[in-house]
Amino acid sequence: KVVFLLLADDKFINKTYRAIADEADVGLGNVNNIIKGLKNLRLLVQKNDRDLLIPDKKIILERWIAAYDQRLKPTIHIGNFRFLDSNAFFNWKKLNLYDKTVWGGEPAGDLYTDNLNPEILTLYTTEGRGDLMKNYRLVPDQNGNIEVYRKFWHTELEAVQNAVPPILAYTDLINTGNQRCIAAAQKLYEKHIEDKFR
Repeated sequence: KVVFLLLADDKFINKTYRAIADEADVGLGNVNNIIKGLKNLRLLVQKNDRDLLIPDKKIILERWIAAYDQRLKPTIHIGNFRFLDSNAFFNWKKLNLYDKTVWGGEPAGDLYTDNLNPEILTLYTTEGRGDLMKNYRLVPDQNGNIEVYRKFWHTELEAVQNAVPPILAYTDLINTGNQRCIAAAQKLYEKHIEDKFR
């Protein structure tokens, strides 16, 4: 969660540990350990007395992609669902999402690149299961093609409407291992991430 904030928005690099802990919803000690660990790995360096900088964001991003999939993502999985009306799947863009809910994965990839037909829909939300079912006419289904995850960031991060921040959309797409998703991830990276990583 902490590394995600550092990658998603430069301003967090030089915020107080308490501010980072509050935004990432982690303990203060965790922030201290993470910053110390990043410094030890030379992934975060002291620019001057007060400021830190990330010399190569791409290296951190590559490490975060694997760590996110193995460690954080399984802990925030709310469940799999399907639409009550199966045709709703093909009209996912017309779904009126509440402020607490955004598209991740393949739908986010399509919103960023306009070039991906989702086979699986991914939502990140702070809505409860009951609200999700009522608001979007979802039915719990272990093998359902809608994957729902708990939104793990609280701050407003730059993103296209109804989508997760580009770093997370990119990560979700890469972690599918699916060639068409990886191709979309590359387009997303070039269009929305690369300039900020220079």
